[in-house]
Amino acid sequence: MRLTSAGLLSALATSFVQALIVPDQYIVQLSPNHTHEALWEHLERRGAAHYVHHRFEERDIFHGAAIELADASHLLSFDGAINVWPVEDIPRPPPVRGNTGKYTTPKKLGGLSLVGSNAPKITNQATQLAASGITGKGISVAIIDTGLDYTHPLLGLYGAEKKSCFGLTCKVTKGYDFSGKDNTVKTTADSNPFDDCTDLDEGNHATFVAGVIAANAGSYDSMNGVAPAVKLLSYRVFPCKGSTSNAYIIAAISKAVSDGAQIINLSLGGASGWSTTPQQVAVNAAVAKGVAVFVAMANDGREGATYASSPGSSTGGMNIGAYGNLVMPEWRAEQPSYGPGTGSSYGYWAQEYIGTAAGDQFQVFQPELLGSGCPSITPSAWINPANVMLVQLPTSCSYSTFFASLKTAGADIVLGYLPSGAAALSRPADVSYFATQAGLRFGLLKSYSDGQRLISDISSAPDGFVMQFPTEVARPWIVKESTSSRMTDFSSIGPTWDLQGVAGLSAGGGDIASLLPVNKGSFGIMDGTSFSTPYVAGCAALFYEARASLGTARLARMKQAFIATAIPIYRTTTALAPLVQAGAGRIAVWDAVRARTFLSPSYINLGDLGTQTKTITVENTGTKTVKYTVTHRGASDLELYPSNSPNPNTQPLVYGSSGLITYITPPSFSIAPGKKATFTFKWQVPAAVQKKHTSYSGFIQLASNDGLPSVRVPYSGVIGKMKTLQVLDRSSSLTGVTLPAAVLTYKPSLLASPLNTSYSLTLNSGDLAPANQVYYNYDYARPAIVYRRLAGTSTERWEVIYATSEKVYGHLPGSGPRDDSWSPRTPWKVGDRNFEYLEWDGVYKSGGVVNVPEVTKVAKGPCRLRLRVLKPGGTKSVAADWEVWTSPILNYQ
Repeated sequence: MRLTSAGLLSALATSFVQALIVPDQYIVQLSPNHTHEALWEHLERRGAAHYVHHRFEERDIFHGAAIELADASHLLSFDGAINVWPVEDIPRPPPVRGNTGKYTTPKKLGGLSLVGSNAPKITNQATQLAASGITGKGISVAIIDTGLDYTHPLLGLYGAEKKSCFGLTCKVTKGYDFSGKDNTVKTTADSNPFDDCTDLDEGNHATFVAGVIAANAGSYDSMNGVAPAVKLLSYRVFPCKGSTSNAYIIAAISKAVSDGAQIINLSLGGASGWSTTPQQVAVNAAVAKGVAVFVAMANDGREGATYASSPGSSTGGMNIGAYGNLVMPEWRAEQPSYGPGTGSSYGYWAQEYIGTAAGDQFQVFQPELLGSGCPSITPSAWINPANVMLVQLPTSCSYSTFFASLKTAGADIVLGYLPSGAAALSRPADVSYFATQAGLRFGLLKSYSDGQRLISDISSAPDGFVMQFPTEVARPWIVKESTSSRMTDFSSIGPTWDLQGVAGLSAGGGDIASLLPVNKGSFGIMDGTSFSTPYVAGCAALFYEARASLGTARLARMKQAFIATAIPIYRTTTALAPLVQAGAGRIAVWDAVRARTFLSPSYINLGDLGTQTKTITVENTGTKTVKYTVTHRGASDLELYPSNSPNPNTQPLVYGSSGLITYITPPSFSIAPGKKATFTFKWQVPAAVQKKHTSYSGFIQLASNDGLPSVRVPYSGVIGKMKTLQVLDRSSSLTGVTLPAAVLTYKPSLLASPLNTSYSLTLNSGDLAPANQVYYNYDYARPAIVYRRLAGTSTERWEVIYATSEKVYGHLPGSGPRDDSWSPRTPWKVGDRNFEYLEWDGVYKSGGVVNVPEVTKVAKGPCRLRLRVLKPGGTKSVAADWEVWTSPILNYQ
């Protein structure tokens, strides 16, 4: 893809970072020894006009404020400011895909095949605890999300009384609405978090999450929540339309803790790539207060690796990914009662009906595909929306490219089948996604043999093979209790740029059946890590009830047990999925409750430090002496950056094996009851792969003779130093000119009454700058810098320097001498969304250091801009850890 200069400028409007950051609004974290009033006085002394949007009062969760003012340097200069961040818009958490508002009873939703079974609860082992009477009694779970329909009949009290209401005698006991009805700041308290949205595509989310945790469906066990006896607290941070801000999320976390929540579910977030956002600070503080916090990893897996979200990459909370649970609805494709093969019928999986109307008939044909890899399609009169194309799924071409080529050729309805010998897909929905994104109606035949049978039918009908597609679902939403779960294609993938993310867990997040608001149909099916997260939150409630005797140690023991007993997830039939994709594995709550062996540390983060030796402590809390045998199992490596390019890998993911060398000492030992022992584990990365930027991971497994399942310590690290990554794109592959580049933006609205007509521009609107100078006349145009990040940076600074020397005499607003890490960045990786765009009107700041007041000035004459970005893992005091670019001369007249 190559953009013209005009196309480049228009594409910049979709910049990810610009869309996230709210202009002139900041969150400041204050030290415990400084008051809000001291900050207000500081701002008044500096003459800084400001408006306080939110005052965070919980000192042990988040002490500070959300403030609107024109210049962040006023906050940065306050001695009591620990951190300053920009306020960010957090997008609404839509499902990846789903059927909503179509079902009015559980029976209609799931069919008889769903009654009496719930695949995620089975695979998470929650059913074993339910059989023992463990249902989450006495535990309170907070949901921070959209509004919640607490009038839903399945959100009634657990037991004989099914009252659905809001208040201390109800299932939903407490709550608060921070959002406002039109995304405005509320000026009066509103303790009612009810979902009052009327559009079918609005609201929904929190009610669905609540159903996964706590629905009380009685005999419809498939719709029962993981912990139906818990009490819920609901905090609404999203309005019916639009996004929320991280300030509301922080406020909601603080209130949930003060209201007595024991567990918090956060099925929300946005791409960040760092572990230092203000909402992550609040999550970590809540955990330090003894509250368990579970956060969705987000649904950006299709962007590739290094795409962690916030607060999903917090170091205190547990971050939850999603594996698939259910296969898709099975439909039928049938031949009319005439012609060769009369009566032929084929089952196919599809997210939605792929025909047009009952009785419509279509010609089915097989196109000629040319070439290996991603094939080209021979043009044919058969290729049109009135016909159905039959294709074999590719083995060496990404689905996105393959289906896009079919659409380009003119296809509309496509039936696909697996290649010979290919393993059955655990989630046909993942293939369907790419076909749908290409604009196709797609169905997947159930097997390779079905594809061959249909080819035979087609060849037996030289005048055309006709099929019709009944609108009735043949087998609705078939439950698949998967013992070899695969991660969904949408579950976000780490690591964070600062390599501080912790091992998370995975739970069922694909094709989940749960509750919708009553006015939306009451029941639905959706996908997303938003819905795997409440499965784990519900499992936490079960653990808390079952192990109540642990007292204040419950949270720490639960986190240890959840990670140690999680079941690793396979990427293929023999290779494990990497930790940055699947976490420690599939939660197994029954094994966690029974665990008597605890490991410390529960997860080992090796960073990018190469060969290391770690000591692991094993504690036997049982009543008998236990013998342990220690082994190692490596997971698949995930290539973050190719060895021959500075551009990050996206999809399809590139897996491999680093051949990690490991040493265990001692490999076996015994521990008496109530005692501890240690062993050491050494990692050595082969020299042949040390130059690649690759994430490696695996498990240290301890098998025991106590009759309980093995326990594991997951680990992960990165081969190759993060600080050697190239942050700024220096190529011309997307623009035709070398980036970063200076451009001119044209302001035609100023031409009507120019203030200065003595100087004329030498460049046309949108032209890329020549190598030496960009001239700027205040009345007609402004210079701008276009740049693109290939890696994340925690600190970005814009300095104003002289035209003929490297001396700095100013900085751009918000990028001053005390601007440490308040604006971490991460790049988009798809198409032109990587681009950033800095338009400079000549205003800069000077001073701002100790005893030197900051002064606003306007550039006159020649100068240059210098961009400095700190490399991932870099140290600010080390000059070599900064990547630097200097603009051509900008001559301001």
